[in-house]
Amino acid sequence: MKKTLTIATMLLIAAVFVSRLYYPDFPLLLIAGTSLWLEYVRGALLVLLCVLLFTHPPRSLYMRYALGFFAVCLASTFMVLMVDYMVNVLDAIFCIEVAIICGLEALELNDEEPAHCVAKRRTQVAA
Repeated sequence: MKKTLTIATMLLIAAVFVSRLYYPDFPLLLIAGTSLWLEYVRGALLVLLCVLLFTHPPRSLYMRYALGFFAVCLASTFMVLMVDYMVNVLDAIFCIEVAIICGLEALELNDEEPAHCVAKRRTQVAA
C-alpha cells in the first residue's frame, strides 16, 4: 500500500511539474502555485519519493529519525504557509501527503502484518 501511495504521489507531482512547463493554461494549475521556488520544492519532493521507493527497509535508525523529523517539519511548515495564503492548496496537499509518506516510512510498519501482531511478537521475543 505504501508503494502504491508513493507511486501515485510521484505521478501527480510529475504531472503538475510537466504541465506547468508545457501547458501553463491547464485547469489543474489554477490551484497550484506559479512561483519558481515551488518548482524546486516539487523537484525535491520527486527526488525524495524516488529515494524512498528504491531504498528498501530495514533502514538505519538515524535515517528513520531524519525522515520523522522531516515529516513533522514539512507538514507543519506547509500548513502554516497555506493558512497564511503563501502557497496554494494543491502544493500544500502534495507536501502534506509526502510528509505522511515519510512518517509511514519512518515508522516502518509492515503492510502484511497488523501492528498488534508485531507488538505481541516483540513481547514474546523479549520474554
